[in-house]
Amino acid sequence: MYRKHTTSVIKHLDFLVFDLLVMAVSFVAACLIRNNFGMPANWVSLYTRSGVIILILYLLVAIISRAYKSILQRNKWIELWKVFIQFVITFVLFVLYLFLVKEPNFSRSIYIMTGVIGFVLVWCYRVVWKYILRMRLARSNKLPQMLIIVDDAVSLEYVQSIKLKQYNYFRVKGIVITDRDAAGESIEEVPVLCNFSELKEYLLSEVVDEIFICMKDNQIQNDYVKYFLEMGITVHIGFLNSEMEYPNVNVEELGGHKVITTGVSVSDGWRLFIKRIADIIGGIVGVIITGILYLFLAPQIKKADPGPAFFKQTRIGKNGRQFEIYKFRSMYMDAEERKAELMAQNEMKGHIFKMENDPRILPGIGKKIRDSSLDEFPQFWNVLKGDMSLVGTRPPTPEEYSNYEAHHKMRLSFKPGITGLWQVSGRNRITDFEEIVELDNKYIREWGLWLDLKILLKTFKVVFKKDGSM
Repeated sequence: MYRKHTTSVIKHLDFLVFDLLVMAVSFVAACLIRNNFGMPANWVSLYTRSGVIILILYLLVAIISRAYKSILQRNKWIELWKVFIQFVITFVLFVLYLFLVKEPNFSRSIYIMTGVIGFVLVWCYRVVWKYILRMRLARSNKLPQMLIIVDDAVSLEYVQSIKLKQYNYFRVKGIVITDRDAAGESIEEVPVLCNFSELKEYLLSEVVDEIFICMKDNQIQNDYVKYFLEMGITVHIGFLNSEMEYPNVNVEELGGHKVITTGVSVSDGWRLFIKRIADIIGGIVGVIITGILYLFLAPQIKKADPGPAFFKQTRIGKNGRQFEIYKFRSMYMDAEERKAELMAQNEMKGHIFKMENDPRILPGIGKKIRDSSLDEFPQFWNVLKGDMSLVGTRPPTPEEYSNYEAHHKMRLSFKPGITGLWQVSGRNRITDFEEIVELDNKYIREWGLWLDLKILLKTFKVVFKKDGSM
């Protein structure tokens, strides 16, 4: 799933909200200072309208001037100049407004102090907030990982230009040189991860979300782009003559270069934003319900088999990222160790394990919580953390993932979910892993908010009918 780059205002909504809050605080502070920290009786009627007008003008100037474009790339001195210009334009427009409406009763000192206090506070908070964001981005494993694949002659140029544009869009993971064995070297501190001949094997085991590719040999490039799309990786292609038709094509700018961006599924940022908001709301509700369920289920689980009520297991998430999944424990403590003994009785065909009458399930409580899907509720914590979504694909275990082929990886190009198309399509009747892959890939190709809603509604129906555990 490729997220289209949104406008600077939407993308940096945090800066806009903080700016407006700081401006409001600055205006109130100026009014209090002007009146010796007292609040005159006519304060609301006299100044509220002017304060609102200042905020509206500030908002319009920010949007029209694209004040937040490339804000994370700017150093503190460039930021000082940008903030100064934004304030000058805002207050020039405000003076024009006062002249046009002929406001009779106002204190010039309040507006001067609002501008001075606001200018200082906005600049200071932006410098601090950008530092915090950069630190978070540097440590985050959720930022899309970009791999650059180019010929040796242009490798330095592309690495330099793309690195400058990576903040808040992606992180440059590394580079692959197409026409020279350079594994182990680095270009502008970006490591050459492997030789071109080893690229396909590398992609099967490593986290790569997006690829930038620009090669002289169009035929080889097209063959590789087709392979990347089969894996569900978003591809940015440098403008070259190509006869291949790509799906979901967008013409964009990446690191100062015009590129064709293609992927198996492309979405506007606002739709993914709504999906994340729904996940947060659902996650909060689910975590609260999980806490209530714990009071009733934990004693029964511990009675059936001493040990923790929660089960934690490493799973593979979006594009190969590892995370810890949580469930109510429905099996004996040694269930993972006993799995190897039961592999011969696996009822599924392919890279997934399932048994109808699994002897590792706890008697009584274990089957009860699995049939009712109550064991899945702790996963709402994973949803709240951002490792999973309410609706997505099933996250495999590392063992399952290690046997994946290229076309299997497409199902990991989307964040895994508590429920999904497979779960509501007769899960108990599907015994072939390739059918699961096809359903998951169908969900990714056709994804939309309406599809998520339909799957959630079907999930409630499946759970209440007990038509297979989720």
